[in-house]
Amino acid sequence: MIFRNIFLKLVIGTCFLRTLSTAASIPRGRSIVYRKRDFGTQVSTKMKPSVRSLTSSEVHSVRKRDDERWFKQLEASFNRKLKTCDAIDQFKKVFWIDYNPTRRWEWCKGYGQPVFGKDLTSKLIERVSFSEKGSNNKGIFVLQTDYTVGSGENVRTYPKQTVIAKLINHRLEARAACEVWALNHFGLLIEAGRITAEVEDTFGVIVMHKQSGKPLHDVEEWNTAPVDQKRAVVQDLRVQVQDLIYRWIQKKGVVHADFDPDNVLVDIARNKETNAIRLEHFAIVDFGSPGVWLRRKVPSEQTFTTWFNARWDFLWEEVIEKLGHAPHEKQEHKTQRRRLTINVEYE
Repeated sequence: MIFRNIFLKLVIGTCFLRTLSTAASIPRGRSIVYRKRDFGTQVSTKMKPSVRSLTSSEVHSVRKRDDERWFKQLEASFNRKLKTCDAIDQFKKVFWIDYNPTRRWEWCKGYGQPVFGKDLTSKLIERVSFSEKGSNNKGIFVLQTDYTVGSGENVRTYPKQTVIAKLINHRLEARAACEVWALNHFGLLIEAGRITAEVEDTFGVIVMHKQSGKPLHDVEEWNTAPVDQKRAVVQDLRVQVQDLIYRWIQKKGVVHADFDPDNVLVDIARNKETNAIRLEHFAIVDFGSPGVWLRRKVPSEQTFTTWFNARWDFLWEEVIEKLGHAPHEKQEHKTQRRRLTINVEYE
């Protein structure tokens, strides 16, 4: 018994030291900052602190903690199955996403590829800010003129209203190459290159097709609808997103794991007679790293549903708290019948 106890302590100590070593090797990266949104009736007071009200050191602390929560929730589905310290070997056996927990930021298809060499400055001079810069980019822009690629017989022109351009932080270009690969894989990429800004600094740029719709919190029909209608739309949207992501896994071999409310654009219609709102169209956006990986194998529908429900609960936590309902209530059979009526793009 004494020798058994000593042996167990040695094993636990070895696992703990390896865990510390692995954590220290994880690169820092994307920041997720909670922002207050008007999703409807106030149900819970457990709001995350507003970044504007914090000091710089507190902001850093909040961002780092949110980052870790994002990854930990993703990894939870295989952590429960690990039986030994040799996490990577075990991970490959039980997890169907091609993801490496010790290389969270770089483990994506296309990482580090030289895709930002072409000079696109002259083609993007007349651009207007469309979205404020984020933690992983220097801003997203729309164009004032149509966008042309190619030359001669191979020339192709894209109407300006169908194009957006994302500027990339210098230090994140290696990771942003993964987004270029993913957008191209889904037929959303127009081209990638570099531009010289007004301050004579250069940035990587990704030019892509603009998806229609807005996040829920920016849709007027949503903001003015009663809570019960909002719940119905969210449930409908949940089923549609789940179905699309599973089809991507099957047909495209890619897992999109970052389907938070900002990354799901919707069009909502209101019935003039009943004043009821209805989901008309949706699009999943943001194919950058982290969040998009290859799959190791196609999971069973049951395995995927379990993973998706946990992921949705986490990413849509704020919406769920505001509306006061679980995202996978017994309404799925009503939504299944009209899946094909949703105009889902880029399949």
